[in-house]
Amino acid sequence: MNTTVSINERACAVCKMTFAEASSTSPEDRLPCPHCGSTARMITVSAASSFTMASELSATVIPHQDLLIEEACELHAAGKHSLAVLVAHMACEVVTSRVIDAAFIKSAFSHMAEPMLDFLNGYNLANSRIRAFYASLTGDDVTQLPLWSKFQESARRRNKLLILVKSFPEKMGKYRWPQPESSLAT
Repeated sequence: MNTTVSINERACAVCKMTFAEASSTSPEDRLPCPHCGSTARMITVSAASSFTMASELSATVIPHQDLLIEEACELHAAGKHSLAVLVAHMACEVVTSRVIDAAFIKSAFSHMAEPMLDFLNGYNLANSRIRAFYASLTGDDVTQLPLWSKFQESARRRNKLLILVKSFPEKMGKYRWPQPESSLAT
């Protein structure tokens, strides 16, 4: 650790006028302040300390969609199929969002990305408006993929689940989310 102490300024303690005076001058040998005549002084002192610390950090970055797919698989294995569908679709939407962002960066419209994306209400490719936007920006027609019809079926299940959750949470039956326990002390 390095510490530095320095006297920054000497001034008259009464009128605050600054002037040059050796710091070693004893109070008896001080000349009176040229402005007010006082021999009292105010000395501004500063101290600074610094130290250097080095550390190494390493991390493994796991894309969000991979974590979501892993979670969807665990939910499915645990018999929580409705939640698995919702989480799997979240993973699809994360990928769609990233593909759209990358396509904008490569396009001549990168400066328009933010205002154009404000018109989207999500990244669900089952939505025809979002799918058309995606296809025009990326040139990728997802409807030609072999699993497109299965994706559409899954998206319909997802939408029904979301409507059920939003409209009739008390009628979720076996699809009901676990309710969080109250953390309030009694």
